[in-house]
Amino acid sequence: PGKVLINRFVGERIFFPKNEGFFISDTFFEVNFPDDSLSGLWTALMNSTLFYLFAYVHGRVDWSQGPLRLYGPEINSLLLPDVRKISKDYQDKIIKAFEKILKRPIKKISEEVKQKDRQEFDSLVLEALGLEPKDILKKIYVGLVDLVETRLRLGKMQSVEKKAKKV
Repeated sequence: PGKVLINRFVGERIFFPKNEGFFISDTFFEVNFPDDSLSGLWTALMNSTLFYLFAYVHGRVDWSQGPLRLYGPEINSLLLPDVRKISKDYQDKIIKAFEKILKRPIKKISEEVKQKDRQEFDSLVLEALGLEPKDILKKIYVGLVDLVETRLRLGKMQSVEKKAKKV
C-alpha cells in the first residue's frame, strides 16, 4: 500500500492522509516515495498549504458540480521538492510541526489557514525551500481560500439553476 492517500474528490477540506494500512476504494490514489526513510517528511510536505495550492491548480474543476477532482495525470504532474535537499534541522522541525496538526481534525480551508499550528508548519516549509513566509504565506492563503470558495459557490449556483429549470 502507498504511504499517502489522495482523494479523487476534494470539497472544502484539503488533506492527504498517511496510509496506516487502510483498505481503500477506487476514489483514492495511493502514493509512494523514492526513499522510504524520508516518507514522513514527504507526507508532511504534501500536507503543506503550498502543496494544496499546487494540487488545486493541477486538479480538474467541474464548475457545474463543485468538487475538485484529482486523477492520475494531475497527481503525476504535481511538484514536490526533493526532501533530501532540505537540511536535517528543517526536516526535524517540519516533522515536529506536522505532528501537531495530526492531533486534530483538519478544518475547512478557510478556517484551517487561521490555525496557529498550520501557520507555523507552513512557515517552516517555505523557509526550508528558501522562501520568505512573511512575503508570500498570506498570499498563498488568500489565493487558495478564494479558489476553493469560488469553486464551491459556482457549483451551488449551477445546482440552483438546474433545480429552477426543472420547476
